[in-house]
Amino acid sequence: MSCGLWNVHQRLLYQFKESSGLLLSASPSGGLRIVLKWAEREAESA
Repeated sequence: MSCGLWNVHQRLLYQFKESSGLLLSASPSGGLRIVLKWAEREAESA
């Protein structure tokens, strides 16, 4: 994983916890497939 992709992955983990991040896999058409995954945060009460 390149430095930029690692940084994005770490930021997602920090903001949205362990159910988030980048998922990289081979695409059936021969390319690279990247999925961004994050959980919706609950509303903060003020």
